[in-house]
Amino acid sequence: MSLLVACLRAVRVRAFAVLAVPLALLLIGSPAYADPATEADAASAAFEAGTHVYVAPGAGQQIDASAVTGAIGSDPVYVAVVPPNTPPPDVLTQLQSGLTLQGTFVVVSGTEQSAFTNVICSDKAQPLLDDAAKAESKTRAAGDLTPFLTTYVDKVADAPKPGDAGCAEAGSGSGIGSALPWILGALLLGGGGGYLWLRSRRQQKATRLAGRRRQVTDALDALARDIDVVADRGGPHVQRALDVARERHIAAADILADADHDADVDA
Repeated sequence: MSLLVACLRAVRVRAFAVLAVPLALLLIGSPAYADPATEADAASAAFEAGTHVYVAPGAGQQIDASAVTGAIGSDPVYVAVVPPNTPPPDVLTQLQSGLTLQGTFVVVSGTEQSAFTNVICSDKAQPLLDDAAKAESKTRAAGDLTPFLTTYVDKVADAPKPGDAGCAEAGSGSGIGSALPWILGALLLGGGGGYLWLRSRRQQKATRLAGRRRQVTDALDALARDIDVVADRGGPHVQRALDVARERHIAAADILADADHDADVDA
């Protein structure tokens, strides 16, 4: 009887060890929030000095800056990799206010990324970036940004410029003559209020969604960094737990990369 009790206790201890490792990894403290203005100033100075890829101290991600720079070549593409928990849209806003360069600008923080451009169609910069992140979701989940960013650089090189066919910013055509400015003015006055209201609603939704995404991102970033630290330690039970953690990390990162609604973040 005592032998049976001892066996049951041993099984419980092993089961607890297997379950505790992924949980412990998820509970590891997340990195501190970095000031977007400070990161934007540092990136802006690097870009103005001729650097195309800026990696901030404490970015915590793997990137071959020389490979990305080589893919960019002489194209006006600029990449800033900033510490986790630094919202990319906030860094981009600061960059836009101080930069004199023309180009396509990308900010990556943890599993989030944002882009804006003044050289290709403005409605292409972010969708192309999201497409590249989705295409390289596995390497992103492993913490390597190089394939994701080089894929984006290739997409930007093929993107239409303002005035090209297929660009939403193409010319408005002819036939209305000198009345066109008056018509546009009337439309702007009539629709300005509605546009501002819709824009405010979108900004509020984007801010709320970004906050919810960061709650998930904190755990994902900590897990991605610490899996490799723990990988060389422990026996087969720990390795199996790490395999489960890797699978869950990849699945969660895939869902989060496409999360456009609260329900996606819940998932």
